[in-house]
Amino acid sequence: MRSCVFNRIVVGLSLVELLIFGGTLLYRDPFFHYHGPIDDDYCIDGKYERYYNDGFLKYFDYDAIILGTSMCNNFRTSTVQNLFDVDSAIKVNASGAYFNETNGYLQMAFGYNNSIELIIRSIDLDYLTCEKDEESMYAQEAYYLRDSNVWNDVNYVLNKKVMLEIFNPSMTDWDEYSSWNQVPVGRDIVLKGSEPYPATAPLQSKIDDEIYQTISGNISQNIVDIMKENSDTEFYLFFTPYSICAWGDWLYAGEVEIQIQAQKIAIEQILQCDNAHLFSLCNNFSMVCDLDNYIDKRHYVGKINEEILYCMYRGDYEITLENYQEYLDEIETFYIEYPYSSL
Repeated sequence: MRSCVFNRIVVGLSLVELLIFGGTLLYRDPFFHYHGPIDDDYCIDGKYERYYNDGFLKYFDYDAIILGTSMCNNFRTSTVQNLFDVDSAIKVNASGAYFNETNGYLQMAFGYNNSIELIIRSIDLDYLTCEKDEESMYAQEAYYLRDSNVWNDVNYVLNKKVMLEIFNPSMTDWDEYSSWNQVPVGRDIVLKGSEPYPATAPLQSKIDDEIYQTISGNISQNIVDIMKENSDTEFYLFFTPYSICAWGDWLYAGEVEIQIQAQKIAIEQILQCDNAHLFSLCNNFSMVCDLDNYIDKRHYVGKINEEILYCMYRGDYEITLENYQEYLDEIETFYIEYPYSSL
């Protein structure tokens, strides 16, 4: 009898604890799964980008989105608002996201919000040759927050990360959200663990019909279609300006020609859209060769993100139907002839 009463007490206390925690979660809702911020002192933590994205898109007020991978993390929303005369910009980033995942966020955004004036989006050079439906190894993280299945919300309610955010929130603002500016940079950091580049490079591979169709399908489905469907929104896109070392790796893998031809395919499709503005700082050679701008072979520091925004505002380094072949010829010559063994 006593054992039965004790068991009931334990079960009852457990249910009370669960109700208290569940109520606290529903009220605080740290990843904005059920509602938007309850006041202006909400917390956002860049460690959990994919946990936030659905809530940002569904519940926040915005007319501009900075969208992409870690290549967009250091953008400042205040700079976007000042330069492009928009009221409220948000970041919807997902590190390592292939184009298919990023396009999914855009589809969600336009489904929730019919007042989007501006999209700023990265086109990561590494992902040009992905299959159109291919996803990165990170894409399924917190996917249950983005699907329509309410039953798997138990993964949100009983989640250690959610608990930590409720009881140990980290304050930040939109400019600093997901930013990683305070990290070491420079040649020794970028080239750490790398072998010296040989004096001569192998022959460069060419794009065959199969690769062409893969790139074309990826660009069409995941970049061009959404711009055509939303012609009243201006899209500012940019090829990610990786460091000279990334191009060195491509050269010695025999892939520089493939990379340049992939850009060509992307350019010719993207510029079919009147609301598309395409930029590339890949031919800002002094910038990509200065390893003090990078924390590794691909990731650049925040001042480069600022420079990208100002280039967009001024129209510098914009790729057009009139100049794109000149741009491609310029980067092909530079990146094939660069003396990588001197790095």
